[in-house]
Amino acid sequence: MKRKTTQIKIALTTSALYFILERFTSTSEFLLGTLMGISLCFYILCLLPDKTYKSLKLIKRSLI
Repeated sequence: MKRKTTQIKIALTTSALYFILERFTSTSEFLLGTLMGISLCFYILCLLPDKTYKSLKLIKRSLI
């Protein structure tokens, strides 16, 4: 459960940073797209069931 709350905090923080930068500054599209992509990745990871998350983690470890 702690994993999900940490990932939700990261996703919300990057989303908030994206919206602030988009609204109040003239930041490049590349940086804004990168922030939104990171945020979406963390949202998707939060939605995964624990079994699927653990299997993805094992695949990642075997690649490294």
